[in-house]
Amino acid sequence: MHVRDNGGGEAYADALTILHREFGTQVPGVMHCFGGSLTDAKRCLELGLHLGIGGIVTFPPRKGQTDNPLAEIVRLAPLDRLLLETDAPYISPIPKRGERNEPSNLLIIAQKMAEIRGDNLENILRETTNNAVRLFSLA
Repeated sequence: MHVRDNGGGEAYADALTILHREFGTQVPGVMHCFGGSLTDAKRCLELGLHLGIGGIVTFPPRKGQTDNPLAEIVRLAPLDRLLLETDAPYISPIPKRGERNEPSNLLIIAQKMAEIRGDNLENILRETTNNAVRLFSLA
């Protein structure tokens, strides 16, 4: 599921309410290109969703913020519920901003995720790959 929100949180609130009403507390899927708040992330995780982390995680903080809000979510979310994604051809990570996004940019996103979590790149790549294999029954 891809939710586009104007920053007020209403779109995530509506989408998560509908998912809960229709599917209960276990929704096997991914919140694609997650860009919601920490509260939204917690609600997604409570519903059983994975969070798709893309190029947004590499962006600098918005004006008036000290950190990218997605960094806190990546730091706090269980690693077994995070996925790497590109949202290709859009939302290229820094330093590829403005260029066409492609799967090879997942490495940049994984490196940023490892930095945020204080983990090593190999573990992030292994665990997020395992998450995708498990979620999408790719084994």
